[in-house]
Amino acid sequence: MSHFYKNLSIVRERGMDIERFVSPQILNGVNIFTSKSGHVTARCNDILLHSSYDPVNEGDRFAEVSEIKGGDTVLLYGFGLGYHVDSILKAVGKDGNLLIIELNREILSAAFIERDISKTLSQSNLWIITGDSEAEVSAVFSRYTSEKWESLPDNNKKVVILSPSLKCMPDGFEKIRNAFEMLQMDRRFSVLLGGTENRNFGLNREAVLKSEGIKELFGKFKGLPGILVSSGPSLDPSIPQLKSLSKNVIIIAVDSALHALMKNDIKPDFTISIDPQEFSYIHMTDYFAANIPLIFMPTSNPVIVKKYKGKKFVALKNNEWVNRREGETEMSPLPRFSSSPLPDFGYTEAGGSVSCIALDILIKLGVNPIIFIGQDCAFPGNRFYSNAIAEGERWLELVNGFYMLRDIHKDKISEQKTVYVTDRFGLNIPTHENLYRYIRYIEEIVKREKDVSFYNLNSKGVCFRGVEDIPSLSRIKELWNYC
Repeated sequence: MSHFYKNLSIVRERGMDIERFVSPQILNGVNIFTSKSGHVTARCNDILLHSSYDPVNEGDRFAEVSEIKGGDTVLLYGFGLGYHVDSILKAVGKDGNLLIIELNREILSAAFIERDISKTLSQSNLWIITGDSEAEVSAVFSRYTSEKWESLPDNNKKVVILSPSLKCMPDGFEKIRNAFEMLQMDRRFSVLLGGTENRNFGLNREAVLKSEGIKELFGKFKGLPGILVSSGPSLDPSIPQLKSLSKNVIIIAVDSALHALMKNDIKPDFTISIDPQEFSYIHMTDYFAANIPLIFMPTSNPVIVKKYKGKKFVALKNNEWVNRREGETEMSPLPRFSSSPLPDFGYTEAGGSVSCIALDILIKLGVNPIIFIGQDCAFPGNRFYSNAIAEGERWLELVNGFYMLRDIHKDKISEQKTVYVTDRFGLNIPTHENLYRYIRYIEEIVKREKDVSFYNLNSKGVCFRGVEDIPSLSRIKELWNYC
């Protein structure tokens, strides 16, 4: 049964200019199917828009991890089939607003046909923007936001992205695509709104000023090998080998890998957490009293920074806050801590993921050689993460007779558009576009460091240029003269 005309009647009544952008027929790019929970879900251009298990529950989690609260005004890219839209409306309440940009007509048409979203569309605090060109979309956006958006405080403005919809954005909207991709991939919410990162910057003020700078550690570990532990699938078989390498070596574990190490009685020398988003809390929640030095940034998750009991070292990115005051950066007016600029705590030139930044810091500590563990930047065996990390263990709670762990990994991989890279066996394996960008960041760092040797243990993922893939522990011990 099609719900198209019922839904269309609502947007007509509300005066939303959508009718010319939707079709009463499912278009070729969209594949509709039923999820295991019985709710309809879809793929667009082979990209999974919503969970193939329970899209309703997934929508609730989406709103929760997006840190949306009552009274917020939310700018959302991606209508999808609307499950997360219902969850966001519930979160913002009557005092909040939801403005949605969806530029893919196939997706919007599918939502109007397959689901009765008339109640959702009738909400007076919801608007949908679409258009034929960037100029048209910008004009409509300005009409809806103008003075009201600018007058809102930063902590009541949110930008939220439904990643699969962003990957399905049609051609012809490059500026809009680039703006949202910058938000998603670099997490620079301050570029448009001064939101999460600016808020974190202010909340972390006291901890930043009380912490030592990472600069104090630069060059302190010359003569020692270093290990960077990430949370890719190859971490699982590498943990036993890591145990035998954990002496007389400097180990930095990214926050998502910390749980896997600690439950196997491996205590890294440092852990690093840079993600500003609330969801990153799950990786650290059991280890606030672990007495492992934490490397963080002024924009890191403030809950982690506040609750962490161990020693903290702060790092700055690209020197962007050193000697700058409010309004002095083109990105956004970052809050200043006092009338004086921030001290030079030490900074990293690396961009991209936490692994990229951890690698750059590890080099600055003076270690040589460096070995990667769990650094796949791809999905070997169609696995998204190591099963040993905290989030992986949470996935086990979802497993039942109909929904297996491999299904969860497959769904996570399907959330974004995949591209293919070559592994060390010469085979093509899938990865995401943002991970592909991180591969290039790592390769740039490796190319820059002429005097440092880099190795990758047990990797089933991408073959990094300039990094030697090592399949066995004996080879590492031979190279390092490690006994």
